[in-house]
Amino acid sequence: MDCDLNVRLSRSGRIIQELIVLPDADISEPETDSDDDQRSSSVVESSAELTSEDEESETYRKTEFRWKKRRMPPIDATFKETASGSSCVLGEPVEYFKQYFHPTLLNHIVEQSHVYAAQCNSNFQITVSELETFLGTLLKMGLAPKPRYSMYWSTELRCDAIADAMSRNRFREVLRYLHFNDNSEAVLDRESPRYDRLFKIRPLIESIRQSCLRLAQEEYQSIDEEIIPYKGRNKLKQYIPKKPKKWGFKVNARTGVSGLLYDFCFYEGKVPRAKKPSGCLSFDVVMKLCETVPKHRNFKIFFDNYFTHLDLQLRLLKIGIHTIGTIRQSRLKNAPLKTEKELKKAGRGAFHVCTTAENNLCIVRWHDNAVVDLSSTYVCTQPVCKVKRWNKKDKTLIDVSCPAIVKEYNKYMGGVDLAGMLRALYRRDQ
Repeated sequence: MDCDLNVRLSRSGRIIQELIVLPDADISEPETDSDDDQRSSSVVESSAELTSEDEESETYRKTEFRWKKRRMPPIDATFKETASGSSCVLGEPVEYFKQYFHPTLLNHIVEQSHVYAAQCNSNFQITVSELETFLGTLLKMGLAPKPRYSMYWSTELRCDAIADAMSRNRFREVLRYLHFNDNSEAVLDRESPRYDRLFKIRPLIESIRQSCLRLAQEEYQSIDEEIIPYKGRNKLKQYIPKKPKKWGFKVNARTGVSGLLYDFCFYEGKVPRAKKPSGCLSFDVVMKLCETVPKHRNFKIFFDNYFTHLDLQLRLLKIGIHTIGTIRQSRLKNAPLKTEKELKKAGRGAFHVCTTAENNLCIVRWHDNAVVDLSSTYVCTQPVCKVKRWNKKDKTLIDVSCPAIVKEYNKYMGGVDLAGMLRALYRRDQ
């Protein structure tokens, strides 16, 4: 093994000597993996549960697609209603609230608040009825936001509905001792598989999630990211620039087209524990959220290009779940579509389609303001409808051809955003 001495100047003008070790001539360089393999392996290694290879996920990742330049034939995707789940009957608002904050959860919060107060050497006590009053004041504060809590009890800005229900000092005391889990049972070792960054609120999260899972699910659902606003210090805090509230905790959610939440999982900085992990974060998030969707009932799930993978759509199709999503060009698996230049030359509204040889998945490239790619397992281009678009050159509305897959996606995709908007009406940001 030979060595060489290299001398260079640093930015500050200092002379730096570097010792370079030259490899032996008869030792060949190791083969390097592709960028995709390196990315997927780094994701897998970030979670201890995903270090072992999963044969089925490897099969899906290496699926070879054979394409035909034709439309996908009509698919029988008739929805089969399920008898499981409770319907969300619209009654009194308090009845809807108690579907999520039921007596079992409220009693648990009271118990854990007493435990925490005892750990702090305080004689603080609270009843379920008083806890309900406290939660009601928080909802009322979301409807009439003010910069500081104390303003709701001030002479100038007093809110009678809040001030008459609970005194300011009592509100602060409840806020001080409110707890959801026993701190003495927390695992502090970050290397332990039982370590949980959300330990303090885990019982609350799981209780609300179980209430969501008990609901009867709609045929059309969507999966997307949303943000719980937060600007404090926390390692789970994320930045999503396209969201109205850009800083906070990221939650991957599955909702119905009505905005009703059916399942969710917090982003904790690692791949979620799906039953058959692939090692890809966006892939496994969808599989995790779809584990609670009834199988072989022809539910329709929609997602954007962050989550869409062709292998993912085929895996969901095998368990009777149909999907539509916008898809990135890097994930098209060499689909023989016309180029963007060719579609733009054909004019606004032009589209091109190709289908797998098995007729179980199609990709449509459509030119509107920009070129967009969509993939689906149950709807293709027919029937083609007309949509109104503004023509900047002629300064008038024109008719533009729109494939059925685009119309279907636009109609049913926005459930998660709707759910976030409705919750924001009651949210306290400070």
